[in-house]
Amino acid sequence: MDVSPDSGGGGAGAALISESANGSLDVKLHPLVIINASEHFTRLCAQSGKRDVQIFGALLGVQSGRQAEVFNSFELLFTGTEGGAEAPKLDEDYLKQKSEQLKEVFPTLDLLGWYTNGPVVTPQHIAIQGQMTPHNETPLFMLLNTSPSAAMRELPLQFFESIIELGAEDQQTTLFVETGYTLATEEAERIGIDHVAKVKGATGATTTSEVSEHLGAQHSAIDMLYQRIKIIRSYLKAVKAGQLAQDHDVLREVSGLCSRLPIDGEQLNGGKSVQDANDVLLVSYLATITKGTNAVNEMLGKLSVVHDRAGMRRNRAWF
Repeated sequence: MDVSPDSGGGGAGAALISESANGSLDVKLHPLVIINASEHFTRLCAQSGKRDVQIFGALLGVQSGRQAEVFNSFELLFTGTEGGAEAPKLDEDYLKQKSEQLKEVFPTLDLLGWYTNGPVVTPQHIAIQGQMTPHNETPLFMLLNTSPSAAMRELPLQFFESIIELGAEDQQTTLFVETGYTLATEEAERIGIDHVAKVKGATGATTTSEVSEHLGAQHSAIDMLYQRIKIIRSYLKAVKAGQLAQDHDVLREVSGLCSRLPIDGEQLNGGKSVQDANDVLLVSYLATITKGTNAVNEMLGKLSVVHDRAGMRRNRAWF
C-alpha cells in the first residue's frame, strides 16, 4: 500500500514544511508500529480520562542509504507541562537505558526516529527533532493523527524528515519535508494482524474479539460451577445442622460427584508428585537393568569365544 505525501499538514503546520524540497527517503512501515502507537494513545486516554493526551515514542528499524524500514517502537519519557508553549524535554537517561536493553533483544535494529500525535506539525515538533538529532543525524518523524475526519480513507499517518534551509542573511532554518511510505508485512505479522482484524461490534460502542469471547465463556462456566458448588455446600450444611431432612438419593449423588474430582489436597499435590517420582525412578531402574543385562550378555559371549578357542587348542594337542 503506497501512501502519497499529498495530504500534508495545512494551516499552522504549512509554514514548517518545506515547499522547495521533496522527500527522497523510501520508508517501509510495519504494522506493529501502528499497533504500538495506537495502543499507547488508547491506554493513556483510558488512564487519564481525556482525549487530548500527548504521546511520544521512538522508532526502531534498519536504514540503508535512502531506504528505511521501521519494524518496532517503544515509548519515550518527556518532562514539561502538557499543552505548554515550550517543547517538552526528552529524558536522555531513559532513552539510553531503553535503547541498550532493546539492543540486546534486537541487535539488528537501530534508533531511526520518533513519533507523536497531532493534526499538524508545530514548532514543538521542530524542537523535539533537534533533541533527537544526537541519537540519529537525520531522525525520522512520524505524526499520528488521532482525530481523523470521517471522510479520510487512508491511514492517518505522515512521515517527515528534516532539512536545513537558508533564509534571509544566510539564516539557517530547520524545516520538515514530508515523505511517503509503504506498508510492509511479514508472515508472523500477517497472522497477528489477521487476529486483530477479527473484531466485531457488540452493543453500542463496545467491541469484542474472539479471544475475549472465549475468555468470557470460560468465566461464565467457572462462575456457574462456583454457584452450583455453593448450593451443594449450603444444602450439606443445612442437613448437618438438622435444618433439612436427609435425602439419601441426593447425598449419594453428591458423594458420586465428589468421588469424580481430586478434591483431596494430598491427592492433588503430594500423591501426584509421588506418582511422578515413582515413574521417573522406574524408568531409571529399567534403563540400569537393561544396561546390566547387555553387559552380562557381552561377557557371556566373550567367555564362549575363549572357551571355544581353548577347546580347539586341546583337540590339536591330541594329534
